[in-house]
Parts: sequence; structure tokens; C-alpha cells
Amino acid sequence: MTSSTRGLLLLGACAIILGAPRVAHAEIYTVFSDSGFPSGFGMAPTYSGCGTTSPSPFAGFNGQAGDIVPPEGYTSWKSTHTAVGCPYSWFGWGMTYLTAQNLSRFSSGELRFWIYSSTGAVKVEIKDFAGFVTLFKPLDSYIGSNYNRWIHVRIPFAGNLILPGTGLSSVGNPILFTGLTTPATFYIDNVRYVDTTASPIFNVSLRNIANNSPAAELTWGGVNLPAGWVRADQYIRLDLDPGTASWGVQIYTDNMSAGANPVFTGDPAVTDPAGLVDATETDRRLPLAWNIQSSTTTPPASGDPDTTFIWFYMKDKATPGFINGDGFMTVKNQQGIQYAQTFFGSLQVPPNPVYIEAHFGAAVTPRTYRTSTLRVEFFTD
Repeated sequence: MTSSTRGLLLLGACAIILGAPRVAHAEIYTVFSDSGFPSGFGMAPTYSGCGTTSPSPFAGFNGQAGDIVPPEGYTSWKSTHTAVGCPYSWFGWGMTYLTAQNLSRFSSGELRFWIYSSTGAVKVEIKDFAGFVTLFKPLDSYIGSNYNRWIHVRIPFAGNLILPGTGLSSVGNPILFTGLTTPATFYIDNVRYVDTTASPIFNVSLRNIANNSPAAELTWGGVNLPAGWVRADQYIRLDLDPGTASWGVQIYTDNMSAGANPVFTGDPAVTDPAGLVDATETDRRLPLAWNIQSSTTTPPASGDPDTTFIWFYMKDKATPGFINGDGFMTVKNQQGIQYAQTFFGSLQVPPNPVYIEAHFGAAVTPRTYRTSTLRVEFFTD
């Protein structure tokens, strides 16, 4: 397993304010996934030729096909055409906006998607709101002879826009996929616009729950002791575009590492080091738990991980039995986000908020509880 780690500073109530690391930002706009289409789209047209009626009786489309395991979530868009010997056979699908969309902020980035095809004769297009083609790209050079397997396609917008003047400033169809020969079948999955050519994208940042503004640390304000589980006032924002078919993101503390402040000094066989360490009596700590959501619309209420299955106990690297990639540390993988011990592909569109709660049942005052070694780690198998 290879990994890339982002470290965040986690602070308890009354803790000293220290800066959290900043990472480069990349916007990821998902056009199609298990979640369907983003807000603002009018329809997903299908089109086909060959036959006496339109659409062709030989063509079939399924926006939630599950017969081929996709690289993202559980379903993909399947297009198939069964006609044999038809001279003008073509078939495809796309997406249409209700109003023109200005996507020019992605002009220096890429169009990315996964394709699984029985043929290389497939093209992708983007059209502006007037119907003029803005991008036209045959996919045979990407697919090659790799038929019937998932291929990750990355098309830079720079140098590939047919109408540089219009560019992406007035988009009507952000995607149109067309098969150019029959019989054939192709699948499309996880279509997105990104504003960079870098890959993979792994951005971790902190935001305030109250207004989604940037934050420097996670804190618990207004905790009145004695108290049970209390959610932090901030959340971890996770933006991820892996570009690979097998990956995950895990979260844990590393409170016994050399760089931890404070270092947990207790016996991990007796007391799990995971959580907020008592800065005075460093063999004690307050437990933490985590929860990931599809959006920030409704932050989860605090809850007991023993009885509320949407919360998971935080583990530490020194927790007995710690295993990289463990399911109860994995907040998200190629199947989706982990919610109630199940991975949901329909809820995975980035960015995803990760919420943290702490249990203050053993807390005393005045005292500081903190960890400087919360790890949010992207890994590939």
C-alpha cells in the first residue's frame, strides 16, 4: 500500500491556537456519477441512428447499470447498439443544462472520466448553449486495443477547445458520448471537470460548521462539564480525485509518535492512545469519533458510537491491532463514503465533510486536551 498523508492539528477546549498545514486547492465538478447529474441540468438526452424509428429500436441505455463493476461506486451509464451491417449507425447520450453555464474556471484543467468499451470508435464532445461544438475528441487513441476494460481518460482543455472565444464560458452540453460503430457497447463512469492537470488530487482543509469559512484548527467551545459526546465546531473538508480504480482514505491519530505534542505516555495495551491527550497527565486521553457525510447540509448530531452506527471510534497508530486500510478507519474509498458501516457510491461526490466528536466524560478543568497528529491519509493498493 502506498500513501500520501495530510496532518491536521486537533485541539480541545481551551487549547493553545497553533497553525494547521495548508494544502493546494483544486476544484472538482462532478458531471455524472452514481449520484446522477448535478443541479441545473435539464435532461440527459439519448440519441441513435439505424432503423425506421427514432430512437433506433436497436439501441439501449441504462444510467444505473451494475453488470460491470465500475471504478467508482456501484453503477455506470451503459449504452449499447445491436444493429449489424447498418451503414450509418451511431448511438450515444449526454447532458443538457437548463441555462448556459460558465465553466471557464476549468479552462486550464481537464475533462476526466472512465470508459469501458467494446470498441475504440467512441467520441466525446462539449457544446456551447447555441449548439456549436466546443470540444471534439475521438477516444480511439485512449482506448487503443484495451477493449472491455476500464480506461481512465484525461483530456486537457488547453489546446483542445475548438472555439477558444466561447471556450467553456457558455456551456449547454458539458458531455456528449457517441459510439460510431455497431454492434457495440460502452460504459461511462465518474465524469468530472477539474481545474488542474495535476493528479491525483488530495486536498484536506478545515472549515467552520457555522458558516463554512476556513479554519486553522478543530475546537470544542462552550463545553460544560460533565459532558458526554460533543461534536467539534469545525469539520474536515475532503476533496479527492484519485485517478485510479483501487484506493481509500483513512483517518487516525498518531499520539505516540516522536512528533506528537503532547506524546501519550500510557500503556496502549491498557488505554487506547487514540483521541485528545491530557497535556498535564499524558497517560490519559479523551476518546474521539468520526463521521463522514455527502454534504454540509445537515451536520450529524453527536452520538455514542456504541449505539449510533453513523459514528466510528477513532483509532491510533499505536492502538493494538492497528491495520492500514482497516474498514473502521476508512472514511471513503472507490465504492463511496462510509455511512452506517456501508459504503455508498451515491453519496461520494466531493467535497465531503468529515465531522469529529470527543467524549468529555473523564475531562476535568482547568485542563488542556489536544493532539497534533491527526492523520488523514490517501492510499492506493
